[in-house]
Amino acid sequence: MSAACCFAIAAAVSSPATAYSQDMGAVKEYKVKVAYIYNFARYIKWPKDAFADRESPFVIGILGDAPFGNTLQRVVESRKIRDRRIVVRHFAAPRDYESCQILFVTGTVDVEAQKEIVNLTKGMPVLIVGETANFASQGAGINFYHDIDDTIGFEINVDNLKRRHLMVDARLLKLARIVGDN
Repeated sequence: MSAACCFAIAAAVSSPATAYSQDMGAVKEYKVKVAYIYNFARYIKWPKDAFADRESPFVIGILGDAPFGNTLQRVVESRKIRDRRIVVRHFAAPRDYESCQILFVTGTVDVEAQKEIVNLTKGMPVLIVGETANFASQGAGINFYHDIDDTIGFEINVDNLKRRHLMVDARLLKLARIVGDN
């Protein structure tokens, strides 16, 4: 399946939900974000040393309150990324962080903790994904935002990805808003 197709499906699901209550809209929003996070893993390349060995799992970490409950776990439990089983870990605070390939920093994480996790993982091959305004300009590789029509979009900071030795597929870049450092 092409990148455009995968992300088109997620974008279609993220269209405004005027008939839904705010709670249903939030549930739908996080289902879309889960789909995006899973698909980001397919279009980012990690260096070989990002894994201890050939049997190491692909780890997706969540820092902060998990707004999507166990949806991410259900999505990944029977799937693999690059022939690796997927493990989901939750971290309440930056001090709890353990090595992972993707770290989703939820909107419940305050700015100081965001800075702390960016500094703690500096130079490590971890894709930090956030959902707070300007986070891609302040350390994240990918950040979600709401577009003017209330669809969910994402921005990519290519410089942050390079500093973390992550390579992004050009097909993913075509779907993103590219931002730089502040």
